[in-house]
Amino acid sequence: MAYTTIPSTDIEVGKPVKKSLWDKIKANFTDHETRIDGLEEGANKVEIFNFEVMGYVNNYTASELVQIGTFRAFSDTTITEGKLILMNGTNSATSSSAGVLSIDLQKSTDNGVTWNTILVSVPEIADGVSATGSESALITFITGGEDLLAEELLRVNVVSKKDTQGTFLISVYGDIA
Repeated sequence: MAYTTIPSTDIEVGKPVKKSLWDKIKANFTDHETRIDGLEEGANKVEIFNFEVMGYVNNYTASELVQIGTFRAFSDTTITEGKLILMNGTNSATSSSAGVLSIDLQKSTDNGVTWNTILVSVPEIADGVSATGSESALITFITGGEDLLAEELLRVNVVSKKDTQGTFLISVYGDIA
């Protein structure tokens, strides 16, 4: 539906108000609201956390790769998705197919004193997968765990890594409240 201009002859002083005028007004209003809804659906989604883990990742155990990335929320945000992607950079080892790469997302509401997972299950790149560009499935959140208020912290912990681990990317998206 497109906006329809109302001719000035339809709104002349002393001219009776017709149903066709109200139909045009309603159609224009509906069009207006539909366009606003479309903008709101796409405009609020932002990448809130994009972190590439690279370098000598293979030299560390998973337990040494905790707290590798921390983000402070600049606004109230609802996290809607997160992905883990193999990059296998040329300056680091290429990931082997053996082993599972998985991460945990944790949130702190007390400026980093305590951390709690916000996930039901961690995103992972499964055993047997090593191709560059391979990515995890979408993550599942604990009810309410996806809400991140302004100034709260979000961090990444590596839960497990491939036997030989190359570069990987963590991307988290959300809607600004």
